[in-house]
Amino acid sequence: MQGVDVPGGIYAHIAGIDIVRDDAGEFRVLEDNLRVPSGVSYMLENRKMMMRLFPSSSPATASPPSTTTPTCCSTTCAA
Repeated sequence: MQGVDVPGGIYAHIAGIDIVRDDAGEFRVLEDNLRVPSGVSYMLENRKMMMRLFPSSSPATASPPSTTTPTCCSTTCAA
């Protein structure tokens, strides 16, 4: 996007890009989820299930509650 001025100089607030390395050792983009970064939903559901199934195995360092993630994403995209 050379020569394109975007508000605040931010081209993408959230991007989910699936990258793999092929047989020749080159990186390839499998998928670009710029419009709909679905990976966040998987993370939220996985965290919820892990806490339900293994409540005593919480991480040593606290992570933000998953309930705030949608609001954080919305605020970031509105900036």
